[in-house]
Amino acid sequence: MAVVPGLKSGVASNEPKAIREFKIYHGKCFQMKDLGTLNYILGVEVSKILEVIFLSQWKYSSDIILEVGLLGAKAVGMLLERNHCPVLAGGWVLDDPAHYRRLIDRLIYLCFTRSKLSYNVHILSQFTQQPKEEH
Repeated sequence: MAVVPGLKSGVASNEPKAIREFKIYHGKCFQMKDLGTLNYILGVEVSKILEVIFLSQWKYSSDIILEVGLLGAKAVGMLLERNHCPVLAGGWVLDDPAHYRRLIDRLIYLCFTRSKLSYNVHILSQFTQQPKEEH
């Protein structure tokens, strides 16, 4: 028997009786219960069509957009300009850097399904100590 993420039972076996016994045993030992098919975990929506498992963070990303107030903003092809030097960023230091840090944390997690954001998030994460307005 093996634990397989993404399966309805979370456990794989050719013996349905063995699966039931496994669930009962672990339910007693670890106070666990079967919640059914996995749909949403840690900000990632999981859906299965035929034998293909799809992972999506659409809701998670839309929550970030709503949180920062960019719902009506236009999309851009490249987030950072070439040869952009954020170290020389102007503007004042943010009064409350906690909001900036929270946004960076959420963007790091979003890179799980949106790998194109990785470079930009990497650059911006270097300024979590003293983020400025331009960052």
